[in-house]
Parts: sequence; structure tokens; C-alpha cells
Amino acid sequence: MTRVRVVQKKDRIDLLGWPTDVVSVDATAKKEDDDEDNIIHTVIIFIPGNPGQYNWYSSDFREILSSLGCGFAIRSISHAGHGVGDDTNSDNNNNNNNSITNVKDYSRSENNNIDASIPWDVDGQVHHKIAYIDSVLLSQQHEQQQQRRRRHKQLNQLERKQQQQSHHRNSPRFIFVGHSFGCHVIQRLCVLRPDILERTIGLLFIMPYIRTLPRRLVDRKKLDFFGNNDRALISIGTKISQTLRCLSESIVRTIVRFGIVQNYNESDEITNLVTNLLRQVDYPTNFFNLGLEEIRDIPNDIDVPGLRILSSIVIPTSSLRNGVDLNVVNNNNNELRTIKNLRQQRNRPICILYAGENDQWCPYFHGKEIQNLQATNVLPPSIKITNVPSGLRHDYVCENQQTRSKVTRWCISSIIQLINDTTKGGILASKL
Repeated sequence: MTRVRVVQKKDRIDLLGWPTDVVSVDATAKKEDDDEDNIIHTVIIFIPGNPGQYNWYSSDFREILSSLGCGFAIRSISHAGHGVGDDTNSDNNNNNNNSITNVKDYSRSENNNIDASIPWDVDGQVHHKIAYIDSVLLSQQHEQQQQRRRRHKQLNQLERKQQQQSHHRNSPRFIFVGHSFGCHVIQRLCVLRPDILERTIGLLFIMPYIRTLPRRLVDRKKLDFFGNNDRALISIGTKISQTLRCLSESIVRTIVRFGIVQNYNESDEITNLVTNLLRQVDYPTNFFNLGLEEIRDIPNDIDVPGLRILSSIVIPTSSLRNGVDLNVVNNNNNELRTIKNLRQQRNRPICILYAGENDQWCPYFHGKEIQNLQATNVLPPSIKITNVPSGLRHDYVCENQQTRSKVTRWCISSIIQLINDTTKGGILASKL
């Protein structure tokens, strides 16, 4: 097996007028290995929940790519108004100011017509992620062009012609992975953009957020109180952040280690991230505003039409370019085999992970309802339900490494399974 190193690059880009933290994580072959192994065939797009930080999942990214190997990459993004920004690359052209912003001040200071509701609005965050996917596509096209130019110089005339005829094979496919609110964002953006869904070979939903009524009456009253007193909630959160900002960072980190995060390693990424966020005065406003919009905007029912659209398989018309004849059997053409296998498949895989009955934001009865709909053929059998009730919470990223690895291992096995099922021995499966 090709030796792999995981390379991570953080950056800050402008999306719809908002400074946004993004990360690229690639699994690449070591220098002495064949450079062709570094061609990306599958991009895993990871959309976080709320608080909308990709940094919560950094160790998961590394573990996933170390297991999958070359040809895979992860791209992730923080929600607009939710970035931390101070640990971006020092060699980029951006300054090191936090991308957590005072939305009202930022909107007033801009001369363009930016949408000030984006950081606080569910639909705004969806369109923000669509803009990000478009930027990923442009970036991948640029990288592929550079790779083709390098290889083009080394090919003879016949090989160049073959490369031109099959260059569409190098267009990477997507696998979407979301956690909590991120699952809802993925579902909406794929419905709104069929061209993005067309590139998608599968979706993984980790405890997808669905607004629900808590089982206990006291929890219902809490939810109603917070939903009806958003200004008071934001005011309290802001005052807490202001107080914590006056304390030394080491004191806040100690509070976080023993009160919030179940990992007592002083250098832990999650501990440092939570410490940073709690001391950001503008963060409570953005966090609570978006959270309350989730409660108000996301329906409490299974989105049957949305799941049916996500599971539908469509053969890209781009696969028919350059005179490719799908009726010709060519055992050396992995792309043709993949297209034929896709034609035989009826549904796109959707894998959903639940944390058991204790998860208020993603209760397991949601999964049982999906299974009941599958039994009556309302939803397709390609939706796979997994329940891990033992020691797993909705905010699993704050748990110890052993517990959160349950989720990571599920992601790895689900990705390998959906790729093997989709390609049935095609080019992607052969890479594993």
C-alpha cells in the first residue's frame, strides 16, 4: 500500500462578502512514490454543526484520510460569522483578525450590498456553503489543469489524445459529511443545486438536527423560554464572554478542561478552541441567533421529498462527451465500467448515525420513522440507519478520543462501503 502523509492547509477567503475560515486536508503519497497517486478522485465535503467551526473535527479529518489513503481529500468550512481566523496560514495575504465579526458593524462598514442576515439565517448559511462548493470546484479545476500540463509534457502524441478524450475522469466526485445542523445545510444545497448533487456519490449524516419536542416537560419549558427570550439569552452570553475575556487565558482553559471538554490534555485542540470561542465577545450573538433560527426554521418532520431527491441517481451527461460509446465493452476503461454500474444502481447511498434516545436534537425515533417509510416504499432502501447508544452524545466532539473515535470509524467504514457499492470494483475501489 502506498505510504501516505496527511497535509493540512488553513486559509481565509471571502464568500458572499463574509470572511470565512476554510481548510484543505489531502492524503498524499510520499515523495519517492508515484506522483500519479496524488491525483484526487474523491473530495469529502464536511459541513459542521453549530457552533460552526471546522476546527472541532480536525483530528477526525486526519484519522479519516490516514485510513482512506491517496486520492482522497477533505474540504471543510466554518459558518459565516463563526470563524476564529487567528490560526490561518501566515504566508497568505489575509490579516490575522478573527473572522468572528460584529455583524451589524461589519455590514455598515461595507460599501457593497452584502446580505447582513447570512450569519444569522439558515438559508443564508446554505447559500454561503453553495458559494464555497463553487470555489472548491474552481480550485480543483485549476489543480487538475496544472497536473495535466505537467503530465502532458511527458506523453507521446497517442497518449495525449487519449488523455484529452478521458480528461473528464479526473473530475473529482463528492461525498458530503455533515454533523447536526450541517446535515440540514447539505440537504438543502444539494436540492437547490442538482449539478452539485450529480457529482455526489453518497452522503453521511452524523446525528442530523431535526427540531423536536423534548420528552421531559422541564426541557420543553427551557426550550420555549430561550426561544421567546432571545435578546436576554444573547445578553447573558455576551456578559459571560466579556467576563471570561478579563480572566487570563490559562484560567479559562482550566475551566474548559474540567467543565466542558472530556479530554484533560493541556495541548488538546478542542480545549484551545473552546477557550478561544468563549473569550470572543461577538460570538454569543452569532451563535445564539443562528441556533434560534434553527429551532424556528427547521421542520419537525421527515423531509421525504428532500431525501428522495438526494437518493436519486442521475448519469451525468458530461460522461457522454468526446464520443464515448457506453455500449462498447472496454475492460481497460474503468470510467465506462463505473458509468454502467451507476446505471444499474437505483439509489444514492445515505448513511445516518444516531446517538440513542438521550440525543434531544436527533432522537432515534427519527430513524425509526425513516425505516417505517422504507417499509412502505416511500423512502428508498439506500438510506442506512446506524444507532450507537453507548456513551455517545450529540456534542461528541467534546468527548474523549476513544468515544469520538466511534464516529470516526463509522465514517471510514461507511465511506469505504458506499464507494465499493457505487463502483463495484471500479477506479475508486481499486484505490483502497
